[in-house]
Amino acid sequence: MLRPPQPSKRALTAVLLLYAVLTVVQVVVPALFFDAPDATADPAPRASHSAPTAAQGRVDAARRAGCTMADAARRATRDAGIPYYVGCAFLLQESGGGRNVFGHDPTVFAGAGEVTRSKYLAYKKVRQRTGLMQGVGPMQLTWYSYQDRADRLGGAWKPYANMLVGFRHLAALHRSTGSWTTAAHEYNGGGPMAEAYAAQMAGRLGHMRSIIG
Repeated sequence: MLRPPQPSKRALTAVLLLYAVLTVVQVVVPALFFDAPDATADPAPRASHSAPTAAQGRVDAARRAGCTMADAARRATRDAGIPYYVGCAFLLQESGGGRNVFGHDPTVFAGAGEVTRSKYLAYKKVRQRTGLMQGVGPMQLTWYSYQDRADRLGGAWKPYANMLVGFRHLAALHRSTGSWTTAAHEYNGGGPMAEAYAAQMAGRLGHMRSIIG
């Protein structure tokens, strides 16, 4: 049988040496080019245990003080350009902190409970037919033009729209009078009831300002 030629000893030695060199290269070269972790890369995300923001702290304080719609009040006071504590104080005075309910004036829908869309639209038909009005929503919008303004903002039965109209009106009263207490008097109307209302509001304003700033 014809066999292939056998390699010489020198050739075998060279092959073994080359094999050893290749083995070393496979181990050493990757280590030379291994990328260490990038110190500038973003670290792995960590669970957030940060303290509440100052704004959230004020909202929480307002809620503890009885402002039941503290989040909506913060947004509406910001959009109307009045201090947060002022809005919360008026909500406490008008509707026990922001309850979305009908008022108790001795006219139509007195004490009719929660202001829903369907109930408000039924009230509005009666108002348009009779001319009689009732306080509506968190800011107890009573005069028809204010209710209509809230309707143009999405509906007087919606707390944010209701608050925004009331707060904008307060902002205008404050600009003309220079005093939140006097603005409270004008917001309520006139006469002895308005005087009593303003006196109550003076206390509420001071109290809420001390709580939420």
